[in-house]
Amino acid sequence: MAASFDSTFQFQRHLAAIVETAHDAIYSYDADGRVTTWNPAAERIFGYRADDVLGRPGTFMLPPDRVDEERELIARATAEERLQGVETQRIRADGAVIDVALTVSSLGERETDGGGVSLIARDVTSRKRAADAQAFLAQASAALETSLDPARTLHTIAELAVPLLGELCILDLPRPDGRLGDSVAASVHPGVAERLCEIRRRWPLEPDGTHPVSQVLRSGRALVVPDLDRTGALDPVAQSDEHRTFMLDAGYRCAVVLPLVARRRTLGIMSLLHVRADRRYDAADVELLEDLASRAAQAYDNARLYAERSQLARTLQRSLLPTELPAPPGLELAARYHAATTDVEVGGDFYDVFETDDGWMAILGDVCGKGPQAAALTALTRYTTRAAALHDSDPRRILEQLNAAMLRGNDELRFATAFVVALDAAAPDGALRCAIAGHPAALLLRADGTVETVGGPGHPLGIRPAPRFHEARAQLRAGDTLLLYSDGLIDVGAPEHTLETDRLAALLARCAGLAPDPLLDELERLASEHRADGRQRDDVALLALRRS
Repeated sequence: MAASFDSTFQFQRHLAAIVETAHDAIYSYDADGRVTTWNPAAERIFGYRADDVLGRPGTFMLPPDRVDEERELIARATAEERLQGVETQRIRADGAVIDVALTVSSLGERETDGGGVSLIARDVTSRKRAADAQAFLAQASAALETSLDPARTLHTIAELAVPLLGELCILDLPRPDGRLGDSVAASVHPGVAERLCEIRRRWPLEPDGTHPVSQVLRSGRALVVPDLDRTGALDPVAQSDEHRTFMLDAGYRCAVVLPLVARRRTLGIMSLLHVRADRRYDAADVELLEDLASRAAQAYDNARLYAERSQLARTLQRSLLPTELPAPPGLELAARYHAATTDVEVGGDFYDVFETDDGWMAILGDVCGKGPQAAALTALTRYTTRAAALHDSDPRRILEQLNAAMLRGNDELRFATAFVVALDAAAPDGALRCAIAGHPAALLLRADGTVETVGGPGHPLGIRPAPRFHEARAQLRAGDTLLLYSDGLIDVGAPEHTLETDRLAALLARCAGLAPDPLLDELERLASEHRADGRQRDDVALLALRRS
């Protein structure tokens, strides 16, 4: 009997030693849900000392949305069902929410053994956060790549963070004067983001101020701001009485503030906050958020640089075209230019109309390629034509001078096509003299609706020293319209099919009687119907000249 007692005693001591030295939290509830045991690992994992929790209902560490879940787990375990590996969440003593895997077992019948359950909790926060972080960062990277618009990218960053990483996210960007007042925010609570952005606008943050955003702007390092709900914690943060009232109303709890750094430049500051939530940021959170901030900053910087290049390209493109068309006596003019894409590269199509000693001259052309080299060649073509026309208004000789100028500076074998028209609107017969360098023929829409082809291809510019240009003559009578166009108009269905000249002439005939502006609108609409997929594959330049 004594041997049996000693054996049982030794077993219990051994069991107690296991519980005391276990790495997992081991604790138990009685039948009324009060804590009856609490091992050292439970103190370490949850942050509560045994003296503080023994005898208390176990609900003190349950997130509000987990109370019913725990009741169900205890009920199932009491019914002799051992539950193992149930992943859920608990609140630590410092307010941080952690992920745990629970094993729940019954301690016996209420009538005989007092009832209750034992629980083993393994902290799986690091493992789960690592998996969630990788999934989130992959999703975030994909989302950030969907736009090259800076404003849309900022909104995407804020919207990605809420509510997974916080209930409120705000991005603060420095103004030209250094203050931080241009902001983008997102929140799970209606109206909070809008109100915060308005407060930033009215009371921008000073770069040398005490606000955490200002501190991070200066230091370039992430900053965790805990316990914002503590009395007096908002005093160094508040920019005004209205700002303090806002933070109290919003329910600020804690924040993490991170710099948005790309290419060794701080572009802005990202702040994530827990509001109206019993959650806290810790070192593991900061590691994830620093990775997100780095990706977000890179995406925003790419969008910003793309926007700057796009603006530069649009400005350069506008400089290569007339700011407005002249108004020659007896003539009505209209022009269109459409780039094939919204890409940052400058297109090569161009047109111009200007006065000469003998009347007026019009040119429409297409330079090979895109980008800076094409822009330089477009400028050379347009301004060489104008300079040559000061001394000679013969279209063929102008093309010869243009070809010579291109050959002198064309070390990359770039070429161009062009259609040059010299006209005297005051002449009774409206005589046209044309010279064509590898360009599509023009179309002459007569007042009676018939269409004639003017010109032929000839040799392109910039390839050979003595090219052969096609020359043509025609008459632009009252009510007639001359249409010059680039090959982007006839290649609307390429490569499957192109808009042949006779088909384009038939479309133009349907525009008879229209003034140049509505004529070009209608012609573009008709031509677009030939695009198999609705896409414009090349730049399009159009110029219509109608004799009154």
